[in-house]
Amino acid sequence: MPPRSQGTWTTLSPKKREKGYPPCWLVVYLNIGEYGISQKETERAIAEVKGRYAASFMAISVLWNGRLY
Repeated sequence: MPPRSQGTWTTLSPKKREKGYPPCWLVVYLNIGEYGISQKETERAIAEVKGRYAASFMAISVLWNGRLY
């Protein structure tokens, strides 16, 4: 089971990728609180997901806790 910080939002990228959009910039507004999950764990999850799907988009940006990743 993925950590809570990796819940549903990690499945967003493949769904978007499979729609066959032309090259685009994916922007994700991550609206989750920390709820006992460390900021570092969430930042690692963001980096891992961005790396996994980087080839499918021109760029991927995640807005979380007032910061752009």
